[in-house]
Amino acid sequence: MTTPRSAVTPDDLRAAARLCAATLRPVQDGDWSVPARGLRWSCRKTLDHVCDCLAWYAHDLGAEIQIEEGAARHGFPRASIPDLVRTVETLSEVLAIVAAVKGPEVRAWHSWGKADAEGFLAMGTAEIILHSWDIAGGFERELAQPRRADDLASRLLPRLFPDAPGGDHPFATLLAVTGRPRPPERRQARTWRWQNAPLEDA
Repeated sequence: MTTPRSAVTPDDLRAAARLCAATLRPVQDGDWSVPARGLRWSCRKTLDHVCDCLAWYAHDLGAEIQIEEGAARHGFPRASIPDLVRTVETLSEVLAIVAAVKGPEVRAWHSWGKADAEGFLAMGTAEIILHSWDIAGGFERELAQPRRADDLASRLLPRLFPDAPGGDHPFATLLAVTGRPRPPERRQARTWRWQNAPLEDA
């Protein structure tokens, strides 16, 4: 008998935003031109990307976009780092509210498959916690709330990566399946994509 999975909720997205703020505010006066851990992007560009994704997801889900154009995405090039951290929190709240008012039958466009409200919440939550880890690594730090990251990853994995292995360290598994470097005993994906469409639509 398959164990029912726990759905990804608006409160999970809000929790991810709080994790991001707790991790990044202590380094907001640092050198954000340094590369994020494992990426070619700078820490600044990586944080800008998170904001961009959240704005994109909220727009496309809210408008129920069905075609590839979706929302125009240009980032926040003039925002300060403190502004960008606050923008993650603000846009997470916007996406959480949009997702909460959309019914389970709504689908909106994404290049990896039309997603429902839970799919957009899961993608937003994953973008935040994964890139917070990337940015923290650029400053030779780790996430401020590792237990929260494990809790969130335990719900993200069955929604976005239904074939991922189980285990006692869900966030480490999430890092591995998204190609992030981990210790050699934990295999990491070379190429990957998440399952953002509802499983019944796949």
